[in-house]
Amino acid sequence: MGNKSTLQTSKRDIHNTAKVSRGNYLTLDQVPDNYPVFTLRLLRRLVEERRIAFSRAGRRIVFSESDIESYLENNRVEPQTTTSSSRVFSAQSMSRVAS
Repeated sequence: MGNKSTLQTSKRDIHNTAKVSRGNYLTLDQVPDNYPVFTLRLLRRLVEERRIAFSRAGRRIVFSESDIESYLENNRVEPQTTTSSSRVFSAQSMSRVAS
């Protein structure tokens, strides 16, 4: 009897380990709830343009959390380091903008 419980425990441990290594998947509707920067419309456009990694489970589109994180990291914009003199406009350039 002790052998059977050990076998069940080891199966459970293997299942939990596999789940952790695969990561979590979110449906198209779940992504905006977990990542507020995404709207449903934006996600559908990114999928249509093949700009974000996704998988299909039948007709359902799913995203792994690691792929969403990857997309956000790849589209990260670093701040520019500019000197204060490059931001100063001359009166002549300001008059061109106004007209």
